[in-house]
Amino acid sequence: GLTPTRAASVADENRTMELRRLRPPDFDRVANYAIQGMRPHLVPLVLSRDRVLTVVAHMASSEQDFHLVAEHEGELVGAIAAIASPMLWFERWDATVVMCRATHPGAGAQLVRRLMDWARDDLRIKRVVFPMEFDAPRAMARFLRMNGFGAPQGLAVAYT
Repeated sequence: GLTPTRAASVADENRTMELRRLRPPDFDRVANYAIQGMRPHLVPLVLSRDRVLTVVAHMASSEQDFHLVAEHEGELVGAIAAIASPMLWFERWDATVVMCRATHPGAGAQLVRRLMDWARDDLRIKRVVFPMEFDAPRAMARFLRMNGFGAPQGLAVAYT
């Protein structure tokens, strides 16, 4: 599988995308891309661009976590990031997707497949968690099931 330290070109019906790790010159545009995909008006939280930039910078330097960006003709068309950490009660680790956005046909599928390849190849990782928004379309759940995830499970959230 593709390790997060190597880039790869993916050709799909004349749509060529490059999948690669973040580089420092990407930080601003990846942060902006991530923020554009967020919907902070749906939750009683304040979005912090500084915190988004901090996470982007962390992902670029982390060897334990996973991330890739997808570019098409020099334009950012997708990004995925997962934070890996030891499970609290069980052996091995979780990888929790903290960002997944794609705006080009095929980009999301390629990014999710690379995430799953990384998780299967990394002996630390036992479980990959992909939180879905409460109003995610059913097609998203089907897409995730086709890419190795189980059915969505409920998540209760309280804001204080």
